[in-house]
Amino acid sequence: MTHMCDEAQARRVVGRRHRVDRRRSPAVLVVAVAALVMVGGCVGATNVSERRTSARGSTSTPTSTPTTAPAGCAASLGAAERLGQLMMVLVSDPRVVAADIAAGRVGGFAIVGTPPADLADAITEARRGAWLPPFASGDEEGGSVQRLRELLGKLPSARSLASSSTPEEAARLHGDYATRLRGLGFTMNLGPVFDVGSGSGLGDRTFGTDVDTVVRYALPVAQAVRAAGLIPVAKHWPGIGRGTADPHTARSDVGSIDRLRSSDLVAFDRAIEGDVPAVMVSHVVVDGLTDGLPASISAPAITGELRGRQHFDGLVITDSLGMDAVLEGRTEPEAALAALRAGADVVLISGPAQVAPTLARLTAALDAGELGATDVERSVARVLALKGIAGACPPRPA
Repeated sequence: MTHMCDEAQARRVVGRRHRVDRRRSPAVLVVAVAALVMVGGCVGATNVSERRTSARGSTSTPTSTPTTAPAGCAASLGAAERLGQLMMVLVSDPRVVAADIAAGRVGGFAIVGTPPADLADAITEARRGAWLPPFASGDEEGGSVQRLRELLGKLPSARSLASSSTPEEAARLHGDYATRLRGLGFTMNLGPVFDVGSGSGLGDRTFGTDVDTVVRYALPVAQAVRAAGLIPVAKHWPGIGRGTADPHTARSDVGSIDRLRSSDLVAFDRAIEGDVPAVMVSHVVVDGLTDGLPASISAPAITGELRGRQHFDGLVITDSLGMDAVLEGRTEPEAALAALRAGADVVLISGPAQVAPTLARLTAALDAGELGATDVERSVARVLALKGIAGACPPRPA
């Protein structure tokens, strides 16, 4: 669902981006301005300036009144309904979680594996009984990560696009693909990849091995996806391109926070300056920041670095909590709780079997005060804002 910015807001965005782009190369400036003109409006934009109280007890002072402050629909939901909005589940056929969506136990799904040939019908059926619309997502990057090539045609990998196309051509290709995704019923895409380099098993999923190349391609692609009516999700913060292992199977270290701030995190700085509405946080370990924990469950990483130093006020989604890198010594429900306590807004759980135990653990944590009610409400408000619900909830179905 889309929301257009008013004229005054558009001028503020243009002015802000003009100030930012003076630090960039002329090529990036041309691409960013062209993408801004192409977007023309804001798709489910959110501007939350309040910072979350971290699990370690630190706070930061709001700098302005947030548009998604706890109010309206988020405040009127029951506890279980709020927690459900903070959960997305990986599925191959969304019909398997239709009952969970209708009951408010799940706030969205992402397609993995081999989707059914009647995927559009499956998405329609999954959404039919929903009171609040679910996020309908995938991770259609192109190349080796493209579940829907049989339905929508092949999409080149990021690296091949960077070597054979201009940024404008790449943006146009992804914009057209996003339009077809929206035609199937999708509302979000878990991409593009803003990682720098090919480590952590990324291979050709990244646009390049230097920040400038990555930003020149990934930013206009994200903006084109948004212009097509989908929510783009920049990933995999804080950058896994220099990782030592694939987080699906093992702990992955990416070096020191100082090194990331001079390279990989710069790409995400540019994404944030370019108004990307959502960021996916990975499970990599960062020396000097995460205290040996995966970034996805680290309060210094999410609340301190991403929310604090980088001033990101949009939606924070975890990578799949079924990965071995985050499951070392903890269950998936415990990982979900740790991620929300660290500052994430949405946890991506690995399959339908994890819905009930994860919701039960989060509910118990909320009842016991392990999980802050105000933090939950604020995250729900961010979710609902991207779903186009800024005020009161829609009428409940009979």
